[in-house]
Amino acid sequence: MKKKEIDRREHLHKPTEDLTELYKELCVIFFEYYNAFSEEVE
Repeated sequence: MKKKEIDRREHLHKPTEDLTELYKELCVIFFEYYNAFSEEVE
């Protein structure tokens, strides 16, 4: 539990890095869905 609290505090200090990581994750998820959708259409 303490580890999570420390991580959360560190994240609050680096909002930009968090957004970058979130954006990367969203891109990965988007491409996975896009590829799956393309395969279904074909």
